[in-house]
Amino acid sequence: MQIAITGATGFIGKRLVQYYENTGAVVHILSRKSLPDTRGKVIVYSFDLASCDPEDLVPFVDGCDIVYHCAAELRDDCKMVQVNEEGTKKLFHAAKGRIGRWVQLSSVGVYGRPRFEVVDENHVTDPQNTYEKSKLAADEWLINESAIALMALTVVRPSTVFAQDMPNESLFQLIHRIQRGHFFYIGSKHAQMNYVHADNVLAALVLCGHHAKAAGQIYIVSDHLMIGEFVGVLADQLKCTRPWFIVPEVVARALAVVLGGVPSFPLTASRIGAMTNRCIFSDEHIRNQLGFTPQTTVEQGLRQLTDYFLSSKYQTADSSIA
Repeated sequence: MQIAITGATGFIGKRLVQYYENTGAVVHILSRKSLPDTRGKVIVYSFDLASCDPEDLVPFVDGCDIVYHCAAELRDDCKMVQVNEEGTKKLFHAAKGRIGRWVQLSSVGVYGRPRFEVVDENHVTDPQNTYEKSKLAADEWLINESAIALMALTVVRPSTVFAQDMPNESLFQLIHRIQRGHFFYIGSKHAQMNYVHADNVLAALVLCGHHAKAAGQIYIVSDHLMIGEFVGVLADQLKCTRPWFIVPEVVARALAVVLGGVPSFPLTASRIGAMTNRCIFSDEHIRNQLGFTPQTTVEQGLRQLTDYFLSSKYQTADSSIA
């Protein structure tokens, strides 16, 4: 078996590489980073999707059973369309007629910021920022073109992905606030926290790469806990008192307006939105159709994350949280 993986050094991509290495597959990896040429059955292709031509990518995809497209520009707004949308088109043109299946890693961000409803794959899309708009544009273009080319395509949309090696520090900052007694709720303890462990995203991607029924489908991959229980799990693992103080939402929003310009002030409109949101992203479709079973629950992942935060390894590796 031959597998092609873009974004192979990223948070999810590196997990796919390790998984398929362990199965004995020949793994083609695409990365804009400088990497050793070859290790075992891993073959490195060094190209930047923003600047390469489709022809450059043909050897990377040619003859592969599955292409996992995990590469994306997350930070630089000026490059997001170039990489996430135009880069996807280049890869598709290189892969057309040469591969067995394409699995696209997307995001629930394409559904925007629904506040209260249960969101499934049929929910209206409403991307809010450049990243989400570029991911949706790539998804929609791929869905249309893959149907014309008769290419088996699956789109996987996870909610916020976490694990101890996640590049985003927001959960570690939350743990730190709880540890220091600085955390408080806004409005109530009933907001929903939509998170999914990286183990589950890996399992979903692999399942979608091999299950016959996955072709032509979009799947949300997510889990959720009410914020009171989410924070409670972290506090219990820290062995500290569970936070209890609740600031009325109207007061929090007023403070965000008045003090929002103060450096390090913790309340922003987006953070308040996240702490009061009651939307749930549903993974019923992938569970029911493919028999998907999560590998790591949110509770288990949060305990692991807290233990890592408390370890000397994390304290040595990170100095950004004071």
